[in-house]
Amino acid sequence: MDRLLHYMKAREDMVTCESHFVILGELANFVAYMYAPAVLVTPLGALSIIVSAVLAHFLLKEKLRKMGVLGCVLCVVGATVIVLHAPGEHSINSVDEIWDLAIQPAFLLYTASAIAVVLVLVLYCGPRYGQTNIMVYIGICSIIGSLTIKGSSSELQMAIILVVSVLILHAMIEKGKGLVRLIRR
Repeated sequence: MDRLLHYMKAREDMVTCESHFVILGELANFVAYMYAPAVLVTPLGALSIIVSAVLAHFLLKEKLRKMGVLGCVLCVVGATVIVLHAPGEHSINSVDEIWDLAIQPAFLLYTASAIAVVLVLVLYCGPRYGQTNIMVYIGICSIIGSLTIKGSSSELQMAIILVVSVLILHAMIEKGKGLVRLIRR
């Protein structure tokens, strides 16, 4: 019984350590968005899937089947095509310029829609389906990410968005620990 408790404590410590590495990775991601256009950073960030698959193959002795190899190749080809044909991005130099972009009807409509969907996911779907369906939390993170990533490219908004995003990410990780226990069953 002591051995089982020791094993469970070690697994919990590993999940906590993993949570800290996720937060550190997201902070590095925000810094990357600050110095490079989002159209370049996002596809290159997707290559982390390839690194994870290759490391799992060599370190964990997992089988990388034909479909997995095909997926890795398609991911590399897609990221390469996007990076090579990325359009130029103009930099924002003043608060007035940010404000002019932020009050455009398309942006306001998208922001209101995204916030409404997140509220529905958090207040309705989370309590009902969150413990059995991980897509609820993936949806919340993705929608919030769609709002914060573009805003983080401006140094003027970097601090606010960084703090809010880390707090949201930390809350999601804490909630996700329950999901990890559910998935292990």
